[in-house]
Amino acid sequence: MNMKLRYRLFLRRKSVYYAFDDTTKTFTSLKTKDKAEAARLLMAMNEAGKQPAMNLSLARVYLRHSDPMVSVRTWPRVRWQGCEFVLQLFDSESLQKS
Repeated sequence: MNMKLRYRLFLRRKSVYYAFDDTTKTFTSLKTKDKAEAARLLMAMNEAGKQPAMNLSLARVYLRHSDPMVSVRTWPRVRWQGCEFVLQLFDSESLQKS
């Protein structure tokens, strides 16, 4: 069964690739000059609407791969790390002013 794809690939002004959305009739920059990378991004955009549950599962796999601690981290720990980060910013700013 051949389904019509929502996004199509365009090269504008021989520089950057864009995705054209057939539904909204808008262009979105793919922010790349590499045709292979643009094609991969476009394929991901077209697949995103087909299987939302599968996309969520894939996102979890990518997240676990990029951050192995994500499955054991708790919200209190995340908040604590955020506070530590903000305190470090203020400390570095105060050191620069003095």
